[in-house]
Amino acid sequence: MSRGRVLVVADDVLRSHDQLPEEVESALQQAESVYVIAPALNSRLAALCDDDERARHEADERLHDVLDFLRTGEHVEAGGEVGDGNPLQAITDALVDFPADEIILAVHAGKGENWREHHLVDKVARYVEIPTTVVRVEAAG
Repeated sequence: MSRGRVLVVADDVLRSHDQLPEEVESALQQAESVYVIAPALNSRLAALCDDDERARHEADERLHDVLDFLRTGEHVEAGGEVGDGNPLQAITDALVDFPADEIILAVHAGKGENWREHHLVDKVARYVEIPTTVVRVEAAG
């Protein structure tokens, strides 16, 4: 049974396939198509200085890590792009071109949380009416 179109929002990356929750693994394996968005998360100072070069580079690396992770372990063909520094904006931008049926939101846990991720899960639940699974990733992956 197909799960339709799955949007993966990669604020962080799992480092091991053993860490992938069963419901996420199932959603990815059953998806018709998968699209990954890697928000260009920035520090507050860099955002104030309008300096996003480092954040975009890190997001590009994260994007490729997630795509490699999906292709090797889950055997999922996926596309993706680097998104806006505000994860909620990155999600809404991605949904314009990729109308997802489901969202998988991989965010930093605890002290590893980026300032742009504060209350992100609540904001997604409030503004995006698409079933969302949240995966909180510890700093060590």
